Amino acid sequence: MKKSLLFKYCEASLEVLNSQFNVSTLIKHNATNGMVREQIIKDFLKKHLPDLIHVVSGQIIDSKGNYTKQQDAVLVLKKSPRLPFSSGDDLIFTEGVLSTIEIKSQLNSSVLKSIGSNIRTVRNLQPSSKGASYTMPICKWKISRILTSIITYDGSSIETLKKAITALDESEKPDLILDLGKGLLVKNHGLLMEMSEDDQEYISISDPSKGLMLYLTFLIEIASNNATKNIKWRAYWD
Repeated sequence: MKKSLLFKYCEASLEVLNSQFNVSTLIKHNATNGMVREQIIKDFLKKHLPDLIHVVSGQIIDSKGNYTKQQDAVLVLKKSPRLPFSSGDDLIFTEGVLSTIEIKSQLNSSVLKSIGSNIRTVRNLQPSSKGASYTMPICKWKISRILTSIITYDGSSIETLKKAITALDESEKPDLILDLGKGLLVKNHGLLMEMSEDDQEYISISDPSKGLMLYLTFLIEIASNNATKNIKWRAYWD
């Protein structure tokens, strides 16, 4: 099969990302190591996503006073105001959020369970702009939704992760899991790709280069469509 230019670019990008990961193993302090690996992914996204997006970390809030847990990376529309702190973490208004990303060196059943509770806090948010629900022309993603995803450098096997996900509540299941060494899992809800008819909960993309290509494409499509979203900021007055 002939490889597209974008596919070849993603192949080369994976080599760079995995090389940076390997270099980070020289750091023997776990907390610092984790921060470095998060920053590798955040820097990559900043370079490759449209300029209308901020890539930040922090907690997401809504006008009802709900908070999420700490998010490793959040994609936020630049037209959205932020509440930045000197620590580098923001309080982020939910209406401006496109996606949350959990970045893990390793991903197994126990880590996935922890991430699931984090995702649940994102799904519990109540955006003020209820009317913003139209779908994208290419896929069926609604702009009122926040895309939840996980990026891991080294996860358990795809089949092991698929089994572990079944133990999670529906509100805790990510839309995407990108393993930089194994491939991509896409929630089979028909919002990002055509639904598979094999009753599988997730669609498996076993080539990591294709997985990265699809992952970036989904983010770019969602970002481009959200650029025109109207937001009711006065809801935060009460």
